[in-house]
Amino acid sequence: MSDQEGEKKPKLETYMVYGMIFGLLTGSVLSSIGMTGEIGFIQIAGPGFGLLGGMLTGMLVYLLKGKKG
Repeated sequence: MSDQEGEKKPKLETYMVYGMIFGLLTGSVLSSIGMTGEIGFIQIAGPGFGLLGGMLTGMLVYLLKGKKG
């Protein structure tokens, strides 16, 4: 039996959801900035890049927290 039986392990899904939420928020801000500058590519791709960055950040935080424990 493990010594850390009662300890909760972090779930990847939780970190991914938080990353997606904050990534979409950041992407919408980036899209709004692109809208004021009339830059079509940033308007369209802002939320996508924000979502991608948020998911990658959530995954990296999960991996770094998992290595500590």
